[in-house]
Amino acid sequence: MNADQATQRLTTIISIDDMLPKAVRAHFRLPSLYIGNAHYSWSQARLDEWWSELSSAIVVGLDAVEADKDLQKGGAATLDDRPPTRGEELNDACRAYSQHANSTTLDDLRLACSAPGLGQYFERLTYWLGRKRPAPGRRPIASELWIALSNIEARADYYHHHRASYRYDDKRRAEAASSADEHHPSPIIEALHTVSRGGLVLGQRVRHGKFGQGTITHIEGDRIEAEFDGLGAKRILETFLTAETLPEAHPSQQ
Repeated sequence: MNADQATQRLTTIISIDDMLPKAVRAHFRLPSLYIGNAHYSWSQARLDEWWSELSSAIVVGLDAVEADKDLQKGGAATLDDRPPTRGEELNDACRAYSQHANSTTLDDLRLACSAPGLGQYFERLTYWLGRKRPAPGRRPIASELWIALSNIEARADYYHHHRASYRYDDKRRAEAASSADEHHPSPIIEALHTVSRGGLVLGQRVRHGKFGQGTITHIEGDRIEAEFDGLGAKRILETFLTAETLPEAHPSQQ
């Protein structure tokens, strides 16, 4: 192995290391990967020694990962803390453009194709976008566009060790934050859902003129959902309910 080959391998290793979830990376004790161009001044013996040390550390790490039960299917390890990959970005960009071909989705696809080795495939797509009519005896332009887009998507699997663009990364972070907000509402919103406008609370026993007695299971403003004895769940306006008893201390009131 010469210095140029070492550079190529080191670049790939750094890219992969950057994509590993923390639970996986914790098993790898690698020597420093950021050596700049120092290896170009090393002797062949020093270069071989360095590569042997790095290779051995990778093997040890892989064995440790394989032996970690938390990383096996159904294990307790968290693996969703890795950054999004360029492969994921390519898949999403291709899917979005195929569903809604416009300047926005085309720009997202262009950015996804900015990774090394993808430019020619995007150029092929834009070539057919600029054509008014097919060449004599050739396929329709729509078919050429579909082929060009399929060629881009087919290469997505080769880019999962590349990090996605910063714009795509920011987009995914925003989506995750929005999802978290939906699943974990603010204390004010939670309070609105546990105490009605008239003061009824979750778990409280109430009476309805038609349905009899029941227990409150959900509150949304002045609309109450209660589980009535022998009748099941009913959604009732609060004004038609009469409080029977106070519930035992509810978690939101402790």
